Amino acid sequence: MTSTENTDRYEALIKEAAIYWKEWPQLKGRPYPIVTEDGMEFWARSKKHELAVQQCKSCSSKQFPPWGTCRNCMSDDLEWITCSGKGTVYSFSVVHHPPYEGLDAPYAFAVLELDEGVRMTTNIINCDPNDVEIGMRVRVVFKPISEEITLAFFQPDA
Repeated sequence: MTSTENTDRYEALIKEAAIYWKEWPQLKGRPYPIVTEDGMEFWARSKKHELAVQQCKSCSSKQFPPWGTCRNCMSDDLEWITCSGKGTVYSFSVVHHPPYEGLDAPYAFAVLELDEGVRMTTNIINCDPNDVEIGMRVRVVFKPISEEITLAFFQPDA
């Protein structure tokens, strides 16, 4: 894929996301994720309780969220790998005023570094949000929010 094709594709995705944002469907107080072509495999695996990220076959770089090309070398030769589902809290914030009605606050919103070296955003559940710490070990917990969508949350790894 050329640089121009990549830019055109990126701009099309931004326009598509803007349309979804205006009419973002809600379920149980939480907006549905936007399922793009690049992310379909992630959502299919999540439904099977597998945490997966993309890995570039050219440079071995891993990435999340999913994208049509490698962010490191721009190759489009990507594959999906299953992760251990374990990681470390890299950064977090306790949310006291949620952006959507129906979300229970307070809750911990975190950036994790998976053991595979990829960073991912998520909520830390099954613990008091005030007990979350940078460096805390966590593991994935899958929760279906509809028949189509299963979300990956994380909880302390006891």
